Amino acid sequence: MRDRPAIFIIALCISGFIAAWVLLQWLRIDGGTDVVKSVPGMDDPLGRRRAYQEQQATRIIQFGAIHHVFDNTPADIPGRWPHFRGPDYRGISDQDIPLAGDFGPNGPVKLWELVLGQGYGGAAVYDGAVYVLDYIDELGDVLRCFSLEDGSEIWRTGYPIRIASNHGITRTIPTVTEEYVLTIGPMGHVMCVERESGKVLWGLDLVRDFGTRDLSSVWYAGQCPFVDGDTAIIAPVGTNVLMMAVECATGDILWTVPNERAWRMSHASITPMTVDGVKMYIYPAVGGVVAVGAEGEHTGKILWETDEWTSSVVMPSPVVLQNDRLFVTSGYGGGSAIFKITRNADGEFSVEAEYNYGSRRLMREGFSTYMQTAIYHEGHLFGLQLNDARNHRTEFVCVNPEVTGGEFVWNSGPETDFTAPRRREAWGPYILADNKFYVMGDTSLLVVFEATTAESRKLGEWQLLEDGYEAWGPLVISGGRLIMRDLNRLICYDIRKETYE
Repeated sequence: MRDRPAIFIIALCISGFIAAWVLLQWLRIDGGTDVVKSVPGMDDPLGRRRAYQEQQATRIIQFGAIHHVFDNTPADIPGRWPHFRGPDYRGISDQDIPLAGDFGPNGPVKLWELVLGQGYGGAAVYDGAVYVLDYIDELGDVLRCFSLEDGSEIWRTGYPIRIASNHGITRTIPTVTEEYVLTIGPMGHVMCVERESGKVLWGLDLVRDFGTRDLSSVWYAGQCPFVDGDTAIIAPVGTNVLMMAVECATGDILWTVPNERAWRMSHASITPMTVDGVKMYIYPAVGGVVAVGAEGEHTGKILWETDEWTSSVVMPSPVVLQNDRLFVTSGYGGGSAIFKITRNADGEFSVEAEYNYGSRRLMREGFSTYMQTAIYHEGHLFGLQLNDARNHRTEFVCVNPEVTGGEFVWNSGPETDFTAPRRREAWGPYILADNKFYVMGDTSLLVVFEATTAESRKLGEWQLLEDGYEAWGPLVISGGRLIMRDLNRLICYDIRKETYE
């Protein structure tokens, strides 16, 4: 009996030794080797969401089954931001309205705020009306039209569909013309409605009809519709069609381009470009970059294509530079590249990389953006630098693209933090208007810079929302109003200079 305390003490010591040894071995493990960033499929590791969405994709969509008109009208406010990246697809406002660079201690005046379904799809503005593609749980995909003056709803049109959140749902911006509004929904449903009434004219299902793949596993569709005149240009990048033209008035398919390389749809949007007098549509798919002729004898024909640069997830759209050059970039190891497009004496086009930082060795070098598309202004590129870049990561930078990889002219500095707490990534949008850059941080921190290629000149910064979360929706400036989008809200601010004088 007297030996029991001794036995207990010995057993306790052995147990403590074993526990200490196990803890030591655990601490010696390099826990960082298996930690990876969010990649396609990680939000749905068992594949249940993907299976459910594929089942839903077999349903026949009733376009226009949702339609309601409210007793409100568009505002009497001139100005247009009719589609993704604004009037000429450069992310630059063309309105001659003096805008404030300093909003005082209280920040810009909030005019109205709307609660939306989860997503990052920004707004389009056309003659006093704001257009947003929303997802409402009890309804489905809904195109909503609001007054720019006070955010009151004018009409809504859509179709029933059930979509599970996969890090948000909506990603795209409507395209608005004098007669039509076009949308591409999260699961690849293209809808065309009358601009003023919201009445549905036609709809297409890119998954069912054109073989678009993997939308549910790569955070849904991010391609914004492109309209050239009265023709919609869509890139299904499916099993049978790479790109196609659709007549806006009827929904008739005018031409298609086969997807012979089996590329996949990316989150980028079609970008127009003209080389040697020939207009073309540029699209960076998952697999490579392609240019399709837009007019004359070149219409609907592949003019050039390259797989020299690509990425597993392409979010930014291409940026057209001077001298027939094209800047492409992406996160997820995409890095960046600049291509030179030339046309020979026989009229044939060729593409050659001036530099390609898409390799594993070089992807962290130079200038790259993760989600948003860079702005090209006065011969320089501006944007939020990639979060895992070697230089000036997550800072707003000005880059000279004439130097291989991009020469950094100025950067915002680490004291301006565009990232969210506990996540050192800056994915927010930016826009250029009245010679000022309005840059949004992930938590809705608004920072204003003078648009100069000389040095960083920050005019001020304001935390717009105390609980701002994933403020990634592309910004809009129209009629002296700034419209922003975070995960659940669409908010309009007055940024006219006269308001703060």
